[in-house]
Amino acid sequence: MGYWGHMWELYTFWTFIPLMILQKTSWSFNSISLYSFWVIATGALSCAVFGLLSRKIPLEKLASLALLISGFCCLLFPVFFVFASNELFIGYLVVWGFFVVADSPMFSGLVAMSAPASTRGSTIIFVNSIGFLITVISIQFTGYLLTQLPFIWVWPMLVIGPLIGLGQFVKSLNLRKL
Repeated sequence: MGYWGHMWELYTFWTFIPLMILQKTSWSFNSISLYSFWVIATGALSCAVFGLLSRKIPLEKLASLALLISGFCCLLFPVFFVFASNELFIGYLVVWGFFVVADSPMFSGLVAMSAPASTRGSTIIFVNSIGFLITVISIQFTGYLLTQLPFIWVWPMLVIGPLIGLGQFVKSLNLRKL
């Protein structure tokens, strides 16, 4: 559930970054493309950083931290969109871009480690397939919300994924302790 919650947010965020920047700024197409690239590319850095951290900190804690921070980023969108300068807004998107993907390799590792060796490949394929189905639904749902709600109130809706992911993830960790 943690991975699936993460997938609700991740690709929808990536899909709409150019639109977020376009709605906030009056920048050229080239500038919007460049900043969108950097927001998404920050995810590669986060995967490397979290990969190094995973040598000392359990995957469960790192994944929960990333879900928690990216969830807060969803909720903070209206504040940064309305009150931040263009530069600060881009900085906020970069932070969101860092944490929205940081948990992805953590969840992949957790799935691989918890699956029986005889079904590990099938388990990973199943989890990833459902994750990408959720992504398609989230992108379509967000596109629909853009026609129904004011722009700034669409993006906090992405917190649904991190909330569900965190709730179920923490619940499963507590059950394992019993």
